[in-house]
Amino acid sequence: MPSSSSTSPRKHHHHHGRRRSSDSKRDNTASPTKEDGGAGRSLRPTEEVDEEDQRRDFPLHECIFRGDLSALSAHIRRLKAECAGRAASAAEGRGAEASPRALASSSSSGLAAALAERDRHGNTALHLAVMLGRKEMVHLLLAHGAPVKVKNKLGWSPLAEAVSYGDRLTIANLLRKLKLQSKEQLKERKPEMLKALKELGDYVVDLRWDFTSWLPLVSKMLPSDICKISKKGAFVRLDTTLVDFTEMHWERGDITFLYRGGEGPPNSNLYVLDNKLKVYQRVRTEESDVEFDDEVDLLMSGDIISAQISTKPINFTKAQSGWIFKEDREWLK
Repeated sequence: MPSSSSTSPRKHHHHHGRRRSSDSKRDNTASPTKEDGGAGRSLRPTEEVDEEDQRRDFPLHECIFRGDLSALSAHIRRLKAECAGRAASAAEGRGAEASPRALASSSSSGLAAALAERDRHGNTALHLAVMLGRKEMVHLLLAHGAPVKVKNKLGWSPLAEAVSYGDRLTIANLLRKLKLQSKEQLKERKPEMLKALKELGDYVVDLRWDFTSWLPLVSKMLPSDICKISKKGAFVRLDTTLVDFTEMHWERGDITFLYRGGEGPPNSNLYVLDNKLKVYQRVRTEESDVEFDDEVDLLMSGDIISAQISTKPINFTKAQSGWIFKEDREWLK
């Protein structure tokens, strides 16, 4: 059971296009901020950029800091050519003729890794472009596959930065690209995952779990359940009784999650079944424009929360019974 977690909400006003001044307290020793000539936006003290460091070690960041779109485009083209050359050389070194699709995939991965380079603050080029309000540069970086799901040393992703500044178009572009990149990564890993799943062997496991607390009466409110996990080939089934939590009570039911690995299109792999009502629903991976706009609205209207959970104190122990001579407890079916 996790024993500790922390959240750090950050307020923002999207109509101001700026973070609240309280964020400037994160580094009182920073030098004065530099004004962004093009967008009329200034960096926070912790985002102060050392021009010499940027010029020497981070050419992408330098182009963005100076607002030089043509230089940024030229540098990305050079990186793209270098990555394509390395991919071709690697394929030639293996003595195998790689398909154009494989070469393109390898080259894209190399370019994405190059665009993910971080400066001494942990910011990628995309971070800096978002913070300085360089919309055209943000669009250019996203078009070449700059990763969105990456955080700086303060735990902020480019999307979180965009939300804090409140530019809806930038938020929508980043969110759309994040979903696309996540889907592509899952698609690339899926064959390996299915292979491992099939090699694992078939099984049925009854897993009992519960949460407890030393606070009086709290344990009665915490959930507990016996989940049944069944696996056959690339098919996985999870049966649970927890349905919802309303009015300080957990609602019970009979719910099944069914994953049909490797069969049919991606939209027909995951199902949710209500065994009491005898109905089922296919989990969609695509969303409508209205749903996407609602998600953007939710991001802009809510607090930016960075949640972390520590896994170090988590441990698993067998339940035991007996007062003096304790032994592992066996659950009777």
